[in-house]
Amino acid sequence: MNRSDQQAKLGVLWALSICLLAGCFGENGPFKVPITGTVEFQGEPIPAGTIAFAPVDPDQGKPMSIEITAGQFATPPGQGLIAGRYKVVVISTALYSPGADPATDAPLKKAIAIPSVYGRPDTSDLEITISTDDRKIEKQFVLNHGTSRNENIR
Repeated sequence: MNRSDQQAKLGVLWALSICLLAGCFGENGPFKVPITGTVEFQGEPIPAGTIAFAPVDPDQGKPMSIEITAGQFATPPGQGLIAGRYKVVVISTALYSPGADPATDAPLKKAIAIPSVYGRPDTSDLEITISTDDRKIEKQFVLNHGTSRNENIR
């Protein structure tokens, strides 16, 4: 296993651990804004991975992670982000065929080696701010070597 595969696996585990420990899976309370969008690295969609949204203010709410498939992500029905500012983390993982065993089967596509800066909220330069007026957000995150941009799709 090469270093980028190890970093990708650790990043996914980190994002999922935060989510599980914080209880990301359902909560009554403030309005949750659904978010959909795309993630690209060097002009290509990330085939598989995770995008996570970590609140800048820990009292704001809980982090949320969403699976990336073919460069696209969407919050599950009934879930979303509450108003506030979030650091965005992106981790690329290998893409396997349905039912494949990652321990023994070869991936359809290997994980893309994106810069490790995007794998942690304290180093990622990606951010998103959710307003109390937002009802749905569609976002495009474009990652580059050391520079990135995020923009509204509409």
